[in-house]
Amino acid sequence: MKDKKQRGKIVSLDFDRDTEISNINIDSDNNIIFSDEQGNRLTPKAVTTGDAYLRKKKPKVLRSASQDVNKIQLNLKKSLKKYDQLFFIDTNFKKYESHYFCISSSFLGLWNNPEERRMINIHPQPSLVFLSPIDSKPERFGWWDLIQRIKSSEVYQSNSSVGVVVDSDLGELSSINAGETPVWGNNEIFRGFEFIYSSADVGMGFWTNRIIKDCDKRSSTIHKLLEQQIPELIRQHPDLENPVPLNYLNIKEDNKH
Repeated sequence: MKDKKQRGKIVSLDFDRDTEISNINIDSDNNIIFSDEQGNRLTPKAVTTGDAYLRKKKPKVLRSASQDVNKIQLNLKKSLKKYDQLFFIDTNFKKYESHYFCISSSFLGLWNNPEERRMINIHPQPSLVFLSPIDSKPERFGWWDLIQRIKSSEVYQSNSSVGVVVDSDLGELSSINAGETPVWGNNEIFRGFEFIYSSADVGMGFWTNRIIKDCDKRSSTIHKLLEQQIPELIRQHPDLENPVPLNYLNIKEDNKH
């Protein structure tokens, strides 16, 4: 059987000050409770939890998500249920001359039963095809394009909670979610949105990882379809200072996870 590596849970805490934790307990709802030596509860400023492969060097993170600081969950399946909608996006890019040719493929995830939130139906979204300068971050431009499309769609509701699953910039997601680091350029994340990490390379036993992998495969398929057109597209845009969107493409397929 595959995937026999030792796994463990990971918890990342930000108390915004030097803090000594004396006790860690689990309450009746399986939430983690931190307290000092006097028994006073300690509430972090921010927290993420997730799953990882345990290694001698730092753990290989499979997936992680921000948590409500008053309801810290180790069970990622349970914590993902707080989102009304889940989106998944992965960007593939290859260097051609002085440009990156990029494809961001994404899926919308809708709960099969909004009350129970146990199974999700996924629906492909138009894939963004764009050119990007070599010194830019194509993934982050893809994220920004996607959340703008979500926010401007007719079905978006301002009071909804939207999770966006990605496969890069793990170390910056907490600060992006907190509005301390821009998503792209000077643009901060919208209220009600959060980025969630899932690897497209490992951890395929969990459904968020499988869907991110599907995004990656979809981008690769589109790249092959457009490969012969790439030189001409680059000739049309010889000098780039910022990413240039070229097209949105659809490939029809629906899945359940």
